[in-house]
Amino acid sequence: MRIVNKVDNTNCRQWVRELTKQAIQNSKIDCNKVIIEEFDFSERIFLKINETEYTIRIWDFHPLDNDKKGHVCRAIIAYTLFMMVKEEDGNGYGEEIDHNALMIVWKN
Repeated sequence: MRIVNKVDNTNCRQWVRELTKQAIQNSKIDCNKVIIEEFDFSERIFLKINETEYTIRIWDFHPLDNDKKGHVCRAIIAYTLFMMVKEEDGNGYGEEIDHNALMIVWKN
């Protein structure tokens, strides 16, 4: 799976990528390419997979380890993955695909 990460903030770029990768793998969504469109600091990651919009809602971020520079490099993250569904009237909602907690590790 190829991941295109458009997150500009270098402080969270790597862990957002790793969480997205593991969440998509756990959900068993069949895809070749994932585009991380945006990360808003109210704890949502906005994605596009197979031309469909998805959102990862982060409920809890529990740091476990820091690197030599003191930056978090391992955490347990509780999240829900939603597929965005559009209705005929233009409104929409998020359909829950997966709810889980993962331990992720990344390099800063």
